[in-house]
Amino acid sequence: MDLPFRLGDNRPVRVEIACENAPANTVICGHDEGGMEEPLSSFGLNSISLAEQLAFMSGMLNDAMRYRASDPALEEGWVDVRYADLFADPMAVVRDIYARLEWPLEAAAAQALEAWLQEQAEQRRQEPPHEYRLEDYGLTPDAVDEAFAPHREFVAARGIELSDRA
Repeated sequence: MDLPFRLGDNRPVRVEIACENAPANTVICGHDEGGMEEPLSSFGLNSISLAEQLAFMSGMLNDAMRYRASDPALEEGWVDVRYADLFADPMAVVRDIYARLEWPLEAAAAQALEAWLQEQAEQRRQEPPHEYRLEDYGLTPDAVDEAFAPHREFVAARGIELSDRA
């Protein structure tokens, strides 16, 4: 879902919110208009194993953390969001993100998000619930914890409570 908004200098920027049913798949990104986005295939990820996917995803997250930590001035452009909070009240989280970044949340964007959330809720009512277990994918809690240990430490150092495992 794309949400249009404008920065204080009236420059158009787009926020993308991609939500799936797993915390690792929730991404909120801001893009300057005209920016280039790389398709997943450009990273050579047409077909990879789950272990490779875990390494790729944790590596991307670790790279983002290193970039964020590389310059304290970058910190003001980041908002950390707990998946549990996003799942419990997505509109409140989006409003908080906009408020923290001092962006106006335009009525059209809020309405579009509300409509999308309604569509998602209706879809969830019509489909059987998803159940994900690491062992079904050949993964273990220890392997996932090890892959994301730098992120967990990064988040804990900022005083952010980690979401409990389901």
